[in-house]
Amino acid sequence: MLLHSFFLLLAVRLVSFASGQPHTDLQGAHDAAVLARQVISDAGIGTILTIMDDEYLPGFDGHPFGMMEWYSGDYFNNGDLLLYMSNLQMSVKNILRRPTRVSFAVRALKEYDNPKWGNTSSPIQLPRLSLLGEISLLPPDK
Repeated sequence: MLLHSFFLLLAVRLVSFASGQPHTDLQGAHDAAVLARQVISDAGIGTILTIMDDEYLPGFDGHPFGMMEWYSGDYFNNGDLLLYMSNLQMSVKNILRRPTRVSFAVRALKEYDNPKWGNTSSPIQLPRLSLLGEISLLPPDK
């Protein structure tokens, strides 16, 4: 049996919940976006969240489904992420049914001890974010 894989592109439309920190004067929207891009650049792994489809697992239609995925945050210059996924994965099957109903969660894998961002060495205070967007196939010429 031939296993067929393909590239998917997570087109990020909105950075939501751009860190685990409360929005204060110490961390404005610009600082949160800078930190989010740094975490995305550093982490390389996140959790893709899709919505289950009844066709693939009867009785679970509409339930959330999450799976860790490797990504590149540096492939594109516009903030999009490049994910390498197999079409055998449940996440991909869900994406093909609902490509506009996905999110991608990333958490810091190292400390960002920067008082300006409100971070200290506590794991609870480490940055994390959720990207809301849609998935599209990367054209074969890329």
